[in-house]
Amino acid sequence: MLYEDIRKGCKRYHQRYADYDHAYDKFFKEKCQPKWDNPDALTESEVEKLIEFLDEFSAWGPFMKGKPTQSTLLTSLRMTLQALNHLRYKTILDLALSDRTVQSNHMSSEQFSMYKTILCFDELAECGGGNNSTAASKILHVVNPSLFMMWDSKIRKCYKVSGKGVGRQYVDIFITEIRRIANKAVEQVAEHENLSRDAAIESFTDHCKYSNSLAKIIDEYNFVISR
Repeated sequence: MLYEDIRKGCKRYHQRYADYDHAYDKFFKEKCQPKWDNPDALTESEVEKLIEFLDEFSAWGPFMKGKPTQSTLLTSLRMTLQALNHLRYKTILDLALSDRTVQSNHMSSEQFSMYKTILCFDELAECGGGNNSTAASKILHVVNPSLFMMWDSKIRKCYKVSGKGVGRQYVDIFITEIRRIANKAVEQVAEHENLSRDAAIESFTDHCKYSNSLAKIIDEYNFVISR
């Protein structure tokens, strides 16, 4: 069953990749959330923490191509936080993450924010002068770890994303498929463990060593199956 595979992947991740766990836990404990909630208050010290976090995860690749300066990344981050403010409290289960609704005159603010995710992703990927979609995905995960998923070249290959990946592929292929997987897994837990939907979601967190979000747990599963 899918939900069992995800739980097993999460367990194996924590057994094999303790260094990543330490870096992830350290960053989120030190992250000053009020500054991230107010883009104008975000400082270079917070960006420095972010860059150190990304370095720990080798987000820039082996030759640090496309790594931005603190000031350049700060500018892109402020733009991203302002653009995606409506999604601060959303999770991977909440929205149909497609930009096709842009063609509609009845688009909600949340749907428009998801369309903006494409623009923000590409801005973050290119702010260092290159095209670093791995770093962009990890930065968006930091913005909202319950909604935005991380990927790298091996995970992209698993999800049949061609090339280095761009914002449209991230939203229309990857995040959309992850949302389907997440909902299916939660439905399976609810059925097989006789739980409500909310309790089924909590069950995933309870089974994780670090009580991470469902999005992070599926990321851990993705990381394991892509290796």
